[in-house]
Amino acid sequence: MADFIVGKFNFQQNTRSMSTFVRLAEEEEVYSVEGFLSSTFNQSFSNLRDKTFLKFNTDDLTSVKFQYPADSSFTLIKIGDTWIVNEGVVDSTAVQTFFNSVQNVTPREFNDTFSASGAVASYQVAFEGNNMNTVTIKGFGTPDKLILHSSLNENAYFKNNATPVFEKLFISLESLNTTIADYA
Repeated sequence: MADFIVGKFNFQQNTRSMSTFVRLAEEEEVYSVEGFLSSTFNQSFSNLRDKTFLKFNTDDLTSVKFQYPADSSFTLIKIGDTWIVNEGVVDSTAVQTFFNSVQNVTPREFNDTFSASGAVASYQVAFEGNNMNTVTIKGFGTPDKLILHSSLNENAYFKNNATPVFEKLFISLESLNTTIADYA
């Protein structure tokens, strides 16, 4: 780690190169470094933090487990190329729409005051599959005041209010348009 000051930049038209002037905070000597550093360092601390939340390859998924309050939990299971829940075939378009909407979800705002110590998640969804570690998303609280946590980013908690992540992740069984089918 270093404490340094980013200054003006210089653009050389003939070589189409850019450099930025920097110096260490406690020193007078100024250095010219390659690149335009102002756009990288002239932003809030939150913008520099790891916002990894949910990433997966749809083809690798074999099950998605939804755990909700009361008795509304369910598990999507892939058998061959077909997704099922209980004894119902799930509409493949609805499943693909769900996967597309959450595949790279990234909440925008951190919650640095929340502590999960002793807290029980009200909502949880786990993505399991081949060639991947299980990715578990937990929601603490109520949908309108939910704190979100991902197993991909153990030390970060996110607010749900910046992006409607809750509505995307914690879907209802009815949204998948299930039909009864025989799997034998």
